[in-house]
Amino acid sequence: MSPSPDAQLAILEASLTGAGLKASDEFETNLITLLRRFFSPVLGRKILFERLQALRPIPQRYRKEILDRLEFDKKIIQLSAQPMKVLITPVGMWHLYSILRPGSRSEYLEILVSRVEERCEQRVRDTLKAFSETRLTGREIGAVLFLLYNDSTSPSRGKYVRSEPLWIAIDKIVQAFVKNDPSAGPSRHLDGAPGRWYLGEANRKLANAIRIETGSYYVRPDRLEGVLERLKHSISALPGDAAADRFKAFEVAFSREKGILAGEGVLFANAESALRCRDLLLG
Repeated sequence: MSPSPDAQLAILEASLTGAGLKASDEFETNLITLLRRFFSPVLGRKILFERLQALRPIPQRYRKEILDRLEFDKKIIQLSAQPMKVLITPVGMWHLYSILRPGSRSEYLEILVSRVEERCEQRVRDTLKAFSETRLTGREIGAVLFLLYNDSTSPSRGKYVRSEPLWIAIDKIVQAFVKNDPSAGPSRHLDGAPGRWYLGEANRKLANAIRIETGSYYVRPDRLEGVLERLKHSISALPGDAAADRFKAFEVAFSREKGILAGEGVLFANAESALRCRDLLLG
């Protein structure tokens, strides 16, 4: 059963005030402020934590089941019970203003959708711009190359539990590409294995073209074309025959570490994936 309009209004107003905003201000002004303070994708964890800590508590008189229902409807986010702190969401703000000024409900909805869409589109534009202006490093190329060469474009593959022997083997394969040396040892912090910071950065720049989850690393099939184009952009910056030489070292190292990959159940390389990488680097 949904909370009464009066109960919703009281809680949403209290949560709006707790965020340092006033219901008497314009909807779009408050929405922009809310998005910037709490829902911006560029916010660091520390800043967000400090802003959430600074929220003013709402009165303790509201029943838990009412708060749970509002959270289920994505109108608030419950942060703590003692003191009772809740954060109003953009949807919750739209609902609040729709109760206060029902005649503007459709207008506010249009503003909400427009602002959220604009923010999402801007993030994509910034992502693509950052990637096109900043080429991948050798380590980044080597890590993505490992995923492609090991046939990680199938959703059912590329999933494995991290283990030290496996991470060392993958790192040595990537380092062989980076250093153009098939006998190169692992890096100090094993930062050549997919899943480290630089591949996460490549993922962001590719607009989530490379999907990374806990224990799961693979290039999404529907993003493969974009991944290849971005790789070509970075590979083109390598001097002379560097790409060809590095790839030969990569293949020797991959062959050398096959035993570890097979033993860990993550050996998926095949002729098609090898040819794809060969064409990418040598074509």
